[in-house]
Amino acid sequence: MLKTMVILSFFIYLLLSLACAKHYPLWKVYDDYFIKAKYVDLTHAFSPDIPVWDGFEEAKFIPAKADKC
Repeated sequence: MLKTMVILSFFIYLLLSLACAKHYPLWKVYDDYFIKAKYVDLTHAFSPDIPVWDGFEEAKFIPAKADKC
């Protein structure tokens, strides 16, 4: 019974998602709301002297190695 309800719920969700996508596609959301947004890059470089929370142990930096196929 639970399996049937889960499958049925999934298909209802899928159908509702497809119906909403027809009326309000994702690109329209982008064009209406996010195209004028200001984006700020909050990333930063990692280095051995970067400050970390006391709960973390000291970071270890080693050279990267490519996997051999």
